[in-house]
Amino acid sequence: MDKEDILAQSRKENKDKDLFKLDIQNKSGIISSLVLVFLATILFIIQSVCGGGFNFALFALLVAYGATDFLVKYIYIRNNKYLFLSIGYSVATIIFILLHLQQIFKLGGSYYE
Repeated sequence: MDKEDILAQSRKENKDKDLFKLDIQNKSGIISSLVLVFLATILFIIQSVCGGGFNFALFALLVAYGATDFLVKYIYIRNNKYLFLSIGYSVATIIFILLHLQQIFKLGGSYYE
């Protein structure tokens, strides 16, 4: 096989996808998720330390992100580990949402009591 045949086969296999662009999108997603986790954790700690109680909504968002990430990985990779992680994260998301709603709709109280 000469160089042109190898390039043609590579283009056919990659279906003319821009591998550099895909790599950048992957890296930006990883960095964005790390910033999301860091920021939510800092905000959670500040609110807890200042007497504002626990903000379960922040962690519901974080865990929902993880559930979605694992579900997408399962769909493309078909590894049962990702399916179980997605289910676990989804259950945790529901629990955090219910705790958050319980705080909001607490009888006779306000959110920051």
